[in-house]
Amino acid sequence: MATAESPTLSSPTTHSPLRVQVVARSYWPIADEPSQRLMHTLDAWNSIGIQSSVLTTRWNNNWPDKAALRSVRVERLLPAPTSSWNETHFQRNLTKWLFKSADTFDAIYVDAADSLLSAVVPKANAMGKPVLCRFSHDQASCPIPRSLGTYFPSNPSISDSLRKCAAVVADHRRGYQDLIEMGVSKERSVWIPDAVFEPAQRSEAKRAMARNALFDVSGDLAIPTQTHLLLHFGETSLSQLQVVLQSICDLLDRGIPVRMWLINPGQDAPKIYEWLRLQGWHREVLIFDGFDVLEDLICIADLVLVSNPACSLQYSTRLALESQVPLIAALDPRVSDWMPETPLMKWYYSRESLGDQLADWIAHRAQWEAQAVALRRHYQRHHPTSHWLDRWSSIFAKALLQSSSSPAEKRSK
Repeated sequence: MATAESPTLSSPTTHSPLRVQVVARSYWPIADEPSQRLMHTLDAWNSIGIQSSVLTTRWNNNWPDKAALRSVRVERLLPAPTSSWNETHFQRNLTKWLFKSADTFDAIYVDAADSLLSAVVPKANAMGKPVLCRFSHDQASCPIPRSLGTYFPSNPSISDSLRKCAAVVADHRRGYQDLIEMGVSKERSVWIPDAVFEPAQRSEAKRAMARNALFDVSGDLAIPTQTHLLLHFGETSLSQLQVVLQSICDLLDRGIPVRMWLINPGQDAPKIYEWLRLQGWHREVLIFDGFDVLEDLICIADLVLVSNPACSLQYSTRLALESQVPLIAALDPRVSDWMPETPLMKWYYSRESLGDQLADWIAHRAQWEAQAVALRRHYQRHHPTSHWLDRWSSIFAKALLQSSSSPAEKRSK
């Protein structure tokens, strides 16, 4: 894991590493984009001396209420917020847990600006704990529980809660500007893109090990000799994925040896399978549930296709880019918020344009591999990873310093 150059953060009262209580609706073993992003963000925090624990939802009654994963303690609460009544009950249980466990953390980080933030902020203020929050519009691009209700910016209680946070982290410049426009002060607003701090290693030895490991898991994960593997990650819809499916079926109809794996496509998986079955290619284009670790898949991939970049840019698409895997993404104006303009980035906007890109990739594999290396170098020049780790360190230290002032000291100011 990459290590920032900033010093280890310490609690002002105990001089121990800063303890952050993360509040998130989903976490491992859920393997969607938000959960993957958060899990690897906490890895990065650990590398700069931030000790985190996660308070989340117990979506399945068979899951244990406590777990430990990658040096992170996980606590799961009932009931799962699958209805308005359950949502209210869940929020009540969560705030009670925070009050009861207040001595175990120094700050609270809420991973989404939804109604849960509105429940946490007033309770945290009563406890004297600073609240930091992630703000993004990506929730509109990924399926969310209906119980969340109206999502910001339509909900005034959420915007008011954001203004009361010690810091709000936007995942791109556009989100940062939105925060300023809705009244969050510049001192409390910061732009920190979602980042991948540990790319997959793709040496020939690593790729051979990954192939063997995946085959040991399931024979469906075997790749025939001389066959190209294409991957699609993240939640999408049949309409978003249709161009990709049609283009891959065109290649298969022409006898080109390719396989494609759709990893955790989400609620439309049954519709996608039925479409593939009608085309007769449901054995060559396979659908898998979520993997909680994507590195082996990225390691053996020859190409990554992205139909819903607004969602998958939280983690999987960035992992492919940082791991120097060739990729083709659907043209989306929101992507300009994270990728500096460059001809190295491959886009598609129609079945014909994707077909042209795929034909070029098949004919010039070595060139595409070299361009993937150059694309990652281009991105790193504009967005160095250590810079974002330094920002995380800075905002936590600042929030903790502000909260350590006594009420008397604040009045004297």
